[in-house]
Amino acid sequence: MNNDWQCVGAVKGIRSSRKRLGAAIAIVCVALLMIGISTSVTSARMNTARCLEAFAHDQNRSVEELFRDPALQESLIEVTTLCSQ
Repeated sequence: MNNDWQCVGAVKGIRSSRKRLGAAIAIVCVALLMIGISTSVTSARMNTARCLEAFAHDQNRSVEELFRDPALQESLIEVTTLCSQ
């Protein structure tokens, strides 16, 4: 009779460790997902900034000058749209 209770206890222990392992895997997956999302957002911002700098360089101006010059506002809007895609 005592041996039967030991088997039941062992099964409960296996289920418990499987739950812990599942929870640990889920936490790791969520952490990796969050890292991936934050990295992709940062990468997109960097690419947009580089694209704007390249356009400013083509216009022989700085990025700040592009934002201040009313004559270039329409082309700046087009470039910003293109760069963000």
